[in-house]
Amino acid sequence: MRLAGISDIAGANNWLPGFVASFNRRFAVIPKDAVDAHIAYPGSADELTKILSIQIDKTLSKNLSFQHECNLIQVNIRGTGLAMRGAKVTLHDHFDGTRVLRWRNRKYTYTTLTKVQRKTAEADGKTINARVEEAITKRYTTGIKGHKPATGTLGEKCTSASPPPIAKPLSNNTDDEGRKGHFYFAGKGTFLFSVDSCAGNAILSALRRAVC
Repeated sequence: MRLAGISDIAGANNWLPGFVASFNRRFAVIPKDAVDAHIAYPGSADELTKILSIQIDKTLSKNLSFQHECNLIQVNIRGTGLAMRGAKVTLHDHFDGTRVLRWRNRKYTYTTLTKVQRKTAEADGKTINARVEEAITKRYTTGIKGHKPATGTLGEKCTSASPPPIAKPLSNNTDDEGRKGHFYFAGKGTFLFSVDSCAGNAILSALRRAVC
């Protein structure tokens, strides 16, 4: 095309039929069998589009999401979606720019979140309890020396002049309603009482403040 002085799409389209005829005249070979071996695809147009797509396999997290092209893809479903946790899903990129998410031959809608739009995943009761303990421990183990952890029972007055160096379980205690849990010293004059329910599915946290 450059030798023919063609530099635009319209000129290339006008030049192409003559080029094809010249190419076939020079290099065409008569086949031994003139029967056309091409057959039409028997499936649907949707199946053909799926076959010709770029397919990317992904694994869903517990939050039913995965990373793709620096974005977070969040699957939209009804209910808890427990069956899809850890599932192998396939992301289909089509040539027309559309994208489809499939799992077990079913299409699923999704939401694309950028880094700015991402939110912290919701934590269950056990995770919150562990994070609280970790935060308290870090707070009172940095630069505080010479203190011993306080001991006592729920509702006892605080006698320490300053917070203890660590957040340590004091003892197994029972709250006003007879529930058992662990008693923590969270700071000066502040006690954190963590109660595990009998079913173990929820954690009730209540703050008990003693007067120093």
